[in-house]
Amino acid sequence: MCGLARAAGDGLRVFPGGAGDDGLVGAPWVPDHELAGGGARVRPEFLWAVLDCPGYFAIARGGEKAVLGRIVGEVDPTIAPGERCVVVGWPIGRSGRKLQAGTAIFDESGTRRGVSLQTWITI
Repeated sequence: MCGLARAAGDGLRVFPGGAGDDGLVGAPWVPDHELAGGGARVRPEFLWAVLDCPGYFAIARGGEKAVLGRIVGEVDPTIAPGERCVVVGWPIGRSGRKLQAGTAIFDESGTRRGVSLQTWITI
């Protein structure tokens, strides 16, 4: 649902980048109106999906493949479609095939609207 191969109207259009030595990645994100499902706010399941994306980009090393094993955290479903947001991810640690990352969503004012801790498993 994320990554550079997504065209307009396809997926969530989250394009994380900027992984330097610290592994921190970020992406601007403007939720599409379809993500509200007829309501005034983006549905929580899409906020969870957006939290998923930058975690992989923060921990995957040069072509390494991994699948999400677990995600825990919280979302504040008050983001409106069309609202400018920033999604960030950072590496936490590695142990064998287990990788851990953190992610967060911030709204235009800088208020955190979601945060997660993730465990990824390399394949």
